[in-house]
Amino acid sequence: MFGIAMVTFMVWREKQPRDGFKVSLIPTLPFMFLGVLICILSVVYLMHINGIVLPARGR
Repeated sequence: MFGIAMVTFMVWREKQPRDGFKVSLIPTLPFMFLGVLICILSVVYLMHINGIVLPARGR
């Protein structure tokens, strides 16, 4: 949930109009990637807790 909120806030922050050439003090792109990573790790953790195992890829 926190990862989704982080990505949503950073996308909203990125879409805000800027005042001239002022640079934002919060780098949005790294926080977006961090939010996506948190979401992916959360899904993998929940799958592991519930015993869902992906089939092994092999020959």
